[in-house]
Amino acid sequence: MPTKKLIVHNLLNNKWISGVDLAKKCAISRTAVWNNIVSLKKKGYSIESDNKLGYKLSDIPPYLYPELVSYNLKCNVIGKKIIHFMSTGSTNIDAMNLALKGEKEGTVIIAQTQTAGKGRFNRQWESIPDKSLAFSIILKPYGKSPRQAYQFTVMAAVSIIEAVCEFTGLKPKIKWPNDIYLNNKKIAGILTELNADTDLINFIILGIGINVNQSKKDFSENLSNASSIACVLNKPIDRLAFLKLLLFYLDKRYNGLIQNKFHNLYNEWQNFSYPPGTKIFYSANSSEGSGVIEKINEDGALSIRTPCDEIISIYSGHLQIL
Repeated sequence: MPTKKLIVHNLLNNKWISGVDLAKKCAISRTAVWNNIVSLKKKGYSIESDNKLGYKLSDIPPYLYPELVSYNLKCNVIGKKIIHFMSTGSTNIDAMNLALKGEKEGTVIIAQTQTAGKGRFNRQWESIPDKSLAFSIILKPYGKSPRQAYQFTVMAAVSIIEAVCEFTGLKPKIKWPNDIYLNNKKIAGILTELNADTDLINFIILGIGINVNQSKKDFSENLSNASSIACVLNKPIDRLAFLKLLLFYLDKRYNGLIQNKFHNLYNEWQNFSYPPGTKIFYSANSSEGSGVIEKINEDGALSIRTPCDEIISIYSGHLQIL
């Protein structure tokens, strides 16, 4: 474990810890302990020092540093390695480049803000520093085919719903295929990209953006359909604690998915999605029109009942809830 990470974890474990004890736990000299404390203070950590008592962490910075995210994180695959940027163009691009260089499965790339974040169809995704969540995960699901890639979007959507429900008591809905809505406004999006051969996935980049603590004034005028968890709750939430809970659910659902337990996930996907009978406007390929949701199929397709009572199925496209 890196020294700074080990020091932070020990500070989080104790009210006061002596320099001698820190040096022993980290297998470094007391001078090295002091140098690391100075470095941590520059990163925004508030650390008290006392000649007799040693060191005490009195406050943490508002950043999603790896040593904070990893502390007591209960994950088997996702989150075993955390990479953090104060600012980047796109965490999905960063993750893709890292995966091409052999970065291990489960690595999470987090940014305080993105300057070129994107969603499906290359739509811009806005992220507000210290208020939103923007991160990507490298996954290497052995034996999965490109036809099954949609299952990882489902996995992420269900995990977001579970985390929001547990953390806030709110009950968001999944808008097929990759958006999370609260009170009929978008609070999260998922972008799944893959590197694959004809019949086998090499790796998947699972990008997730969540509007957590934005206020209404944080959204651009052209994002009238956007909202945040804080807007609905009328108060901010702890982004760090929420992220750790979300990573727990993502890891849990991923473990089930690679054990070929998609049917269980499919049932949750249906339960959390806008129900049959919901009025929609759809656009897919070269067709568009109005209708109502008939059902979500286990192969990822959305079945729509048109005004002519015809059932059509689409595998990709855009929905608007009416």
